[in-house]
Amino acid sequence: PIIGPVPDAIYATAATTLAPGDRLLILSDGLIEQPEPDDPTRSERGEFGRARVESWLLDPRPRDLDGLFSTVHAFAGSDRLDDDATAILVEVEADPPG
Repeated sequence: PIIGPVPDAIYATAATTLAPGDRLLILSDGLIEQPEPDDPTRSERGEFGRARVESWLLDPRPRDLDGLFSTVHAFAGSDRLDDDATAILVEVEADPPG
């Protein structure tokens, strides 16, 4: 649970078991909510969005956070993002070294 920002808040907890080959991605909303570049021909700016993050995560090719951040930066059309951007990627090895 998050600590501190909301006194007396109640947060749900859950547990799961990760199996070989599983990936767990923990990230801040700044990655999901990163808007696309300004376009004067459009009234609204789309976001990178959860679907793009899920697509990146579920791709069976090897993944690292540099690749995720590069993908978000390319979407944003900038080396700077509009909000905080934090991510942790945990991958369970399919064949642990023996």
